Amino acid sequence: MKSIAFILAVTSALAFSCGGASTEDPESARSLVTEKFNRFGFDFFAREADRAGGDNIFISPASISFALAMTAGGSEGKTRESMYNALQLSGVQESTVRLGSRELYSTLTTEKEKLILHIANSIWLRKGIRFHREFVKATREYFFAESFPITTPEAINSWVSDNTAGRIDKIVDSISGNDVAFLINAVYFKGAWKKEFDPEQTSVKEFKPTGADPIKVDMMRRNDDFRYMDADSFRAVAIPYGEGEMSIYLFLPGRDYGLGSLNEDMNYQWWKEHIGRFSLREGTVELPKLRLEYESVINNPLISMGMGIAFSPKNADFTRMCKVKKENVFISEVLHKTFLQVNEEGTEAAAVTSVRMRATSVSMDRPRPFHLVFDRPFFIAIVDERTGSILFMGNITLPPEAGSVE
Repeated sequence: MKSIAFILAVTSALAFSCGGASTEDPESARSLVTEKFNRFGFDFFAREADRAGGDNIFISPASISFALAMTAGGSEGKTRESMYNALQLSGVQESTVRLGSRELYSTLTTEKEKLILHIANSIWLRKGIRFHREFVKATREYFFAESFPITTPEAINSWVSDNTAGRIDKIVDSISGNDVAFLINAVYFKGAWKKEFDPEQTSVKEFKPTGADPIKVDMMRRNDDFRYMDADSFRAVAIPYGEGEMSIYLFLPGRDYGLGSLNEDMNYQWWKEHIGRFSLREGTVELPKLRLEYESVINNPLISMGMGIAFSPKNADFTRMCKVKKENVFISEVLHKTFLQVNEEGTEAAAVTSVRMRATSVSMDRPRPFHLVFDRPFFIAIVDERTGSILFMGNITLPPEAGSVE
């Protein structure tokens, strides 16, 4: 039986829904969409952390959400409902999500001397397949997506590389006659610290992975006033980029508590409660230099979040996207790739999410200075302070070899 594949790749986040809450105010719509996708991010991260088995994790909730949102724009019926539920958009009207998506995209996009956040979307369509004009129009108007004909893997991968500054150079290995479309979003972040770490202060120290021998790493060090919080089970610090528009949040669990226990406690409500508890305090931060690449096929976490019907060859309904005679379009694979580098100058990160779709038949006294050393597994999140959008999050359980010292 002939099969037809549809592929979608993306990296920063939003989605659609029908019925329920609605607002025509752009700022309110953006705020609502940001909250919903942050909720999705924590829900998804919990499942991905369970699968990782203690390995490094680095994901972009924004990327995954954008990818699924563009896909959801072509879905119908129970398929749409399941995707909106997974994306935490149940009860939000499509018009509000579209408006919020557009506003969040526009607000996040930044290009300054010390801070770059580049978001790009594209759709690659197979000639001879009838794609609905409204679907193509929506990707252009609300996701700013360019349209291209499908030609070669090299053309698509070149676009991905160009839009991630070469940090992710491939999302498609091959194209067959069964592939009918690719929807691709790329996110690229590069932020210089508001105040750089002095390379002269970087030294070789031990990092202690859970259940493994210590390893030698390049440990950066800086003494300054930081936004800091001290909880019963963890300590955390926020370090700003640029002029403070974005920050990295670093959470170090207590030695007897561990990263696994921290992950179990984390959800959107946990984040909302703790993010407001940071206060300015003098201290010293020691942080290992990092460089890692992460890749994961994320079908199973999404199915466990209620999206199973979208992956069903028999029951998925993407008729708002396109119609293929005697064939049924469904999601066959969702692939997520990320890149992270942290050094004395700042942080560089990128993400791409690929969704492959296939068609088949059917104020007090000044406190004492703190000293926070990230010499054991910890959690990170890169956050846009203007919107509250979580761009990236991850577990650093073992600094990759490229970030360590021989």
